[in-house]
Amino acid sequence: MVMALSGLALFTKDTSNAQIAKLTAPPAEFCDIKGNIEADNRRLFYFTSDPGYQEVAIDQDGEGWFCEQEQAETAGFMASNPET
Repeated sequence: MVMALSGLALFTKDTSNAQIAKLTAPPAEFCDIKGNIEADNRRLFYFTSDPGYQEVAIDQDGEGWFCEQEQAETAGFMASNPET
């Protein structure tokens, strides 16, 4: 079961047998929320419906993919578009 996606890596809940994989694309169709660290160090997450989603790159440590909004918020990210 996916617990968190962070730092370009996928972490599983079972830490005794953790498998880590570098990710450049979402690990699953439903895990498409992008957690991005902006140039001004704001930690924002983007839904596929948000403006600029396609331009957001997940390419540095601390960024990652999330399956649920709650996961992104728990990881310290806030909505890029507060209206979503």
